[in-house]
Amino acid sequence: MADSEHGLDLADVVVSYIGLITLATISIYSGSFASLPALKKQKDPNKPEDQDEDDEEPVSEEIRLEDAYWFPIIGSVVLLGLYLFIKYVSTHWINILLQWYFSVITVASVWNMLLGAAKTTVGAKRWRALSHLTLTLNHDSDRVFRLHYPVISLGLLPLALYPSVTYMFFPAIMKSQYSLLMDIMGLSLSFMALSTIKVDSLMTGVVLLSGLFLYDIWWVFGSKPVFGTSVMVAVAQGLDAPIKILWPKSKYIFGSNDHTMLGLGDIVVPGMFIALALRYDLHLSTHRDFSKPFAKPFFTATLLSYILGLATTVLVMHNFQSAQPALLYLSPACISAFLFTGWRQGVSKEMWQFSDTKEKQEKEATKTD
Repeated sequence: MADSEHGLDLADVVVSYIGLITLATISIYSGSFASLPALKKQKDPNKPEDQDEDDEEPVSEEIRLEDAYWFPIIGSVVLLGLYLFIKYVSTHWINILLQWYFSVITVASVWNMLLGAAKTTVGAKRWRALSHLTLTLNHDSDRVFRLHYPVISLGLLPLALYPSVTYMFFPAIMKSQYSLLMDIMGLSLSFMALSTIKVDSLMTGVVLLSGLFLYDIWWVFGSKPVFGTSVMVAVAQGLDAPIKILWPKSKYIFGSNDHTMLGLGDIVVPGMFIALALRYDLHLSTHRDFSKPFAKPFFTATLLSYILGLATTVLVMHNFQSAQPALLYLSPACISAFLFTGWRQGVSKEMWQFSDTKEKQEKEATKTD
């Protein structure tokens, strides 16, 4: 969901919207590439075990077709529960609970984002050559826990702690840096979600976007006659948590204490579909190695359609001066772009058979051969 603008100079409005769309696009672009599977290599007996582990693909969660059907239902129950709690109990206690929760998990998400940026900057080969700190916990002969990071990455930990500690314990500093710190935490959560939660097939992606398309419309527009207010808007305005990205309503980045807003759901949900498009492009390539150049027609089409869909959302929102369900525009745009590209590429049937699960099975079979 995106919020509306009132009484702003045209330049302020344009800059605010462009900033918001840019943040969302960067988040999806980086998260999509982070979701690409690591290239499986034969284990080198002369290579230290620690370096082999550096090459392993991070643990990820899959969204399957049966999960996609449940998303709108579970989301509706959670959203309605939050609304009723805000209306009949208090926003104070739920915001305190959310502050503690997000203060903890955003330390991990911000650190993960910083590590990804550092590894990309240094390069994978140099990253593996750095001195590492290894902490292992074993029970008998079974490994219970293992932490393996370059020593230099520990220097990023204070930076990862800063947003969360400020958010929780220093409200005066948080107020002066509100949009910056909220965006750092929100974008890190978005990056972590896109890199670790993967839609397993095109059918799952279509069902997920279609279901949440209806969910978004109902809770923004349809709930108003029933509850007397838009439930989605009421919850978004009542919660003070890094579940949104913000941009000042000014042509100057620090020129306003008021902000335009975009919920993380409007980034993560279509972003998972766009990440699937990128993985399908990699599947169609001859080498299936993301470190080498490969054509990205599906990724390019869906990402551009997302940008156009989000631009349409903010234009309609500005014209009607009311909050809009962004997935009303984003879901059809992304799905249509994928299907049209499939038709243009001549893979309209094959793309429905693609599955990340099958890809993983094939990679594991290749690895063990």
